[in-house]
Amino acid sequence: MHKKILTVFAVLLLTLAITGYAYTKWQETLQIQGTLNSAKVQITLQAHNTTLQVIEQTTHKLWLRGTMNSQNKTLWTGIIINNTGTTPVTITQTTQTNDTQNRFQTQTLYYGPYATVPPEKWDNSPTLPPSGGASSPPELPAQKILITWQNITMLTELIPVDTAIEITVTYTATFQSWTETITIKYTITRTIG
Repeated sequence: MHKKILTVFAVLLLTLAITGYAYTKWQETLQIQGTLNSAKVQITLQAHNTTLQVIEQTTHKLWLRGTMNSQNKTLWTGIIINNTGTTPVTITQTTQTNDTQNRFQTQTLYYGPYATVPPEKWDNSPTLPPSGGASSPPELPAQKILITWQNITMLTELIPVDTAIEITVTYTATFQSWTETITIKYTITRTIG
């Protein structure tokens, strides 16, 4: 009986050795080919529509200067934000100002997203934005545009006349942890009239 167990053990050991040797001799190189597309978050300022003086403009910022008086208490500025990236983004807006006395009120209306600029949402005079705008920005798909109209209304006049109010509006596109911003900066002074 002892011999039988020893023989079975030797056969199993020999089988294991042969299997191990055969496995080490079997080699094959495996090549995997494919395309990896990573997300690209990119928004640009495609165009603007305003009666204010343009001080500086790039694809990510627009610096504007203007005056207001008791007859001209409202300014409208339209911009087109283009998602030139490869992924949809969420747009958020923040507004900062040095107007500590709350003499100005801002409101933004959003239109879109669109594949092309619709004339009825863009070609209007800056003093009359189109109806039907949303008060919060929608998600902006890749290769689409968003039209925004920013309203600034003077609630009380600036005293003294040389006071300059700065209002900075930032639009931030977000996808997961990636962000990109467009900044619109207004410098507003008062004129007599």
